[in-house]
Amino acid sequence: MNKWAVYDKKSLGSLPHSIENVTFLTKTGSQASSFSGVLLWNLLTIAGIKTAATRHGQFQYVEITATDCYQVVLALADLDPRFGGEQVLVADSQNGSSLGSDIGFARIILPGDKFGGRDVFWVTRIEVLSGPPPH
Repeated sequence: MNKWAVYDKKSLGSLPHSIENVTFLTKTGSQASSFSGVLLWNLLTIAGIKTAATRHGQFQYVEITATDCYQVVLALADLDPRFGGEQVLVADSQNGSSLGSDIGFARIILPGDKFGGRDVFWVTRIEVLSGPPPH
């Protein structure tokens, strides 16, 4: 994808939102929260991502980077509704309130993660990249 799209708090907030109720395990027990935001797949689609509808066209991945250089990599096929359809959320609110300045205006939420280890705070960049096809 050779196209750039830039979103700030206002532009992200103007896009259609979904709600995900998640529970994470923490050092002190379970923590349940309700997050609202844009599904990552929808955000990529709005930005103009092009994918092939075959498994051989899915050698692409999404690299999400935070301000502290923490990164999470997700297979694009896992997000694509024609394949995995994971409901990864680019959240801008938690429990009905905007995200605080301690974690940035957007946070990546993967509802199936038990410990939230792939959540990304202070998201600065989301890139779609291509890897080489397998031999």
